Amino acid sequence: MGAVSLDSVVSRCDDIVAGVVDADLIMMSIESGKYYQLNPSAGRVWSLLEQPRTVTEICELLSKDFKVTPEACQKDVLHFLDELVSRNVVTIR
Repeated sequence: MGAVSLDSVVSRCDDIVAGVVDADLIMMSIESGKYYQLNPSAGRVWSLLEQPRTVTEICELLSKDFKVTPEACQKDVLHFLDELVSRNVVTIR
């Protein structure tokens, strides 16, 4: 497991710009120039990070949108957010 936990407060980095193309969210880091493409469920996580939230809050909101067990949601969201932290797309507060 990485640095992100269920109690972590996660927020977007300021240098990320994003927009929807077809059903996917395309993001770019202004600082690094790297592009990222997110599927609709990952894009939903990004939209929930419009304001800083705990991972627990994110999972509770996602469980209302998607048919997934709390355990599976937590595992997937923790892994995804760890990846975003490692790429400097989100930060842990």
